[in-house]
Amino acid sequence: MSDPTELYKQAIVEHSKHPRNKGPLPEATAEATTINPLCGDKVTVRAVVEDGQLVTLRFEGRGCAIAMASASMMTELLEGESIEHALTSADRLEAVVAGEQDGPDDPDHPIARLRGVRAFPARRRCATLAWETLRQAVSPSD
Repeated sequence: MSDPTELYKQAIVEHSKHPRNKGPLPEATAEATTINPLCGDKVTVRAVVEDGQLVTLRFEGRGCAIAMASASMMTELLEGESIEHALTSADRLEAVVAGEQDGPDDPDHPIARLRGVRAFPARRRCATLAWETLRQAVSPSD
């Protein structure tokens, strides 16, 4: 199946029904919560960060299938990666769903799968909420 819209729908359904890395993380060293005031989606991202790496990454939340699936895909993709890579990935996702970039060529890459949300401008914030929350959790405060 090579239809990007169908791949997008399948990924959303699969990850929203069977989220990866969802649950508490009592030993977290970084944490943030973000709420989308337009629809009420709420995501908390927690991470164990050691030497600039996301050793463990979890999320909790409530909201639409897109927000929960995106959080699941994000944790699956970024656990074990560097904070720098995570922040770059968050920027890339935002550009992809806004239509500013095409994203990865691999149709199975989470960012490529979330590209389908660009067809629904009102849902773009749902797809980026967890990634924004991760950015807040791991970025140094000013």
